[in-house]
Amino acid sequence: MPVYLDEKDSRKEFIGEQLKKINCGLSEFMAYVHMSTEFGWEYGDEIDGFIGSVLDKFSHIKTDVLVEEIAEYLEAEERKYYARNNQFKVDY
Repeated sequence: MPVYLDEKDSRKEFIGEQLKKINCGLSEFMAYVHMSTEFGWEYGDEIDGFIGSVLDKFSHIKTDVLVEEIAEYLEAEERKYYARNNQFKVDY
């Protein structure tokens, strides 16, 4: 088990491990956040379970910080994917 000097690094790794268990991209996650908070949308049991697992392990974290860290992680992963797989690469 790795030892972290910064808890944020530990959360980032845990978020990554948990996200591998569900099929969720940044746009789907942000739609889930918006719809569940604004309209009481009850879709996304996998995402509910994911958020619950993170909050169980890091119970002292504020929800807004958690949402921000998840969004940052998902955005970074999508950027890596598109950098590897974009057939329309353009050098500016």
